[in-house]
Amino acid sequence: MHSKDLKSVGGVDYGDVASVFEPRCLLLVLRIMRDASDHKNWTEMHAAMESLDELVHSVTISLIIIS
Repeated sequence: MHSKDLKSVGGVDYGDVASVFEPRCLLLVLRIMRDASDHKNWTEMHAAMESLDELVHSVTISLIIIS
């Protein structure tokens, strides 16, 4: 199997799955949540919580598809 074939096996594009696990996204959301909490910016905190929820949901869906 060529390296290009390894990226997509069985209809799952592992490049897309790996992008969900990008640690910078998680760190950015957590930083925004901390800053929003420190400054009592509840609208920004709510948006960051929604983003975190979407990240967790995406990871869960990706793991279900893989297994």
